[in-house]
Amino acid sequence: MLAETENGDEPNPALARALIRSLTRGTTIAAGVRYIHVGHRNWLAAQQELLTEVAEDGHADTKFVRGAYGAGKSHFLAMVQDLAQVQGWATSHVECKVDGVQIDRFETLYPQIVAKIKAADMLAADQDTAVDPARWLLERWTREQVKLARITEGSLTRPFDSDARLYAHLEQRLLRSSLPPDFIKATAAFARAYLDKNSEVMTAVCGWISGIKESISIPSRYLRAPSGLVRRANRSIYEQSARGLRETQCAASYG
Repeated sequence: MLAETENGDEPNPALARALIRSLTRGTTIAAGVRYIHVGHRNWLAAQQELLTEVAEDGHADTKFVRGAYGAGKSHFLAMVQDLAQVQGWATSHVECKVDGVQIDRFETLYPQIVAKIKAADMLAADQDTAVDPARWLLERWTREQVKLARITEGSLTRPFDSDARLYAHLEQRLLRSSLPPDFIKATAAFARAYLDKNSEVMTAVCGWISGIKESISIPSRYLRAPSGLVRRANRSIYEQSARGLRETQCAASYG
């Protein structure tokens, strides 16, 4: 019988059978690795502490795992990935030989990194449906930005100034970041196309983020500030219509 994890959860029947089959072959699979792992508590605790520090400090780190063939390197790395996903990280496991990656040629490495991204929420999704990691991440990020911009999704009518609200929010965060300019343009365009339900633009950006060897064309309206958007005191505000301005002036005169 497969063991429970420390928090008491158990593998579902399908995963349990897959784990048993892998063990009979003398190999293990990454999915559900926590249910068949024992030992190395101190090593895993050190990695968990490192993940927390990296998240808090916003830096990066590199570690190497050395061991003889069959010593359990892949199993240990699968456990580290599992720990990371529990903490909210997205992970990617790439094998140079299996995936045809040449480590000194980034154009062969990057697409595989993106294609193999996994996260706890993604793994919890319907396993019968193929998930595009780039689109999944971009849509999740966009939903967070839409919420922060105080735009309610799912309403019958979308506020007329939704694009302006979202752009103003992105301007304060994304557009002023130190990320590469092309990446900033692509992700901002994706978010604005998401509001418009423009699947064609969203798909094009996802392909570019995934590393396809093609140039993409994004409509200019997603690359410039919304019409009527003016800046005052380092803020972005939506310009009032002439009628609305007159009404405001009248109310001030007779109030």
